[in-house]
This record gives sequence, C-alpha cells and structure tokens, in this order.
Amino acid sequence: MPQIIPLTNRNAPTITTIVLGDETYSIRMYWNEYVSRWYIDISTLTNEPLALGIPIVANINLLHYSKSLTDRIGQLRAVDSTGGDCEIQENIGTGIKLIYFTPGEFEALSNSTIDLPYRPINYPFNDLFRVLNG
Repeated sequence: MPQIIPLTNRNAPTITTIVLGDETYSIRMYWNEYVSRWYIDISTLTNEPLALGIPIVANINLLHYSKSLTDRIGQLRAVDSTGGDCEIQENIGTGIKLIYFTPGEFEALSNSTIDLPYRPINYPFNDLFRVLNG
C-alpha cells in the first residue's frame, strides 16, 4: 500500500526518519532560496548518502535518475492531493504530498505499459488519499 511521507513547509531543514520497504532511511527536506525550490536528501541511518539534492517535482518518480535506487527503495512521487494544480513551493506538506511506492508497486497500480520515468500518472490518487486519510 502506498505511504504518505510527512512533509512540512517550514523554511528550516527538516529530517524525517522513516521505514520504506524493510529498511529505515533518513530524509532531509530543505528549501533552496537561490532557486526557490524544495529538495530532499536520502541517507541510511548510518548517514551513508544514497541521493543528495533531489528537487521535488510533481508527478514523476523523484528517484528516476537511478534505476538501482528505484529498484532498491521504490518510487517517491510528489502529488497534488487537492485534485488541482497546486504550486509546490507554497503547498508542500499541505496540498502537495510525497507518496512512497515499494519497488514495482506504482507500475502495477498504474496499469501502464510504458517504462519511462516521466510517464503521465494514470493512478487514482484521490481514492488513495481517501483511504490513507481515513
């Protein structure tokens, strides 16, 4: 089942420790004021960096640049939970949610046969948010 990773829109960097699959990771989220964009870093609990400086972009697998990381961790996707077109910068953690999918889960749920990291999302996120939010 997809999992929502908690985000905050505070300008100070935040670190979240979270179990993804069967491993625990540290996700650091921070705002880069020079380019006006949110970023995340992912590391192991022993501070081994796995991915640094990943820009939070809507509707794509944020780990798309590394097939081995996607195969190991799964997919992280920033999704607009309001059903509209939220600005990521102002709505991170409120309208924009970071969703985690285990390896292969998104592909199985999206019913898509196209194997591209930027493929359009064909997934009922509104139904998912209703289930996850109770």
